[in-house]
Amino acid sequence: LFKDVFSQISFFAELDDLVLGEICLALRTRIYLPSDIIIYQGDIGKEFFIIAKGVVEVLQENDRAGEKRKGSNRILLHSGQF
Repeated sequence: LFKDVFSQISFFAELDDLVLGEICLALRTRIYLPSDIIIYQGDIGKEFFIIAKGVVEVLQENDRAGEKRKGSNRILLHSGQF
């Protein structure tokens, strides 16, 4: 399941099947709903998130204060991105 996602990500392209398999075995699936917050800007990251399905909108500090970006300034991450 995850191996197909990883094969599309250039960051993992050079890994052999054994290493890729070990990484896939260590993964955990998390499901987030619209408007869920995954991590805040400035938090120390202890996890690595890869979007397997769906879209994630990236908001910066000033976005939370009601100054949402419009159009080309929006940052959207799609399946296979991290």
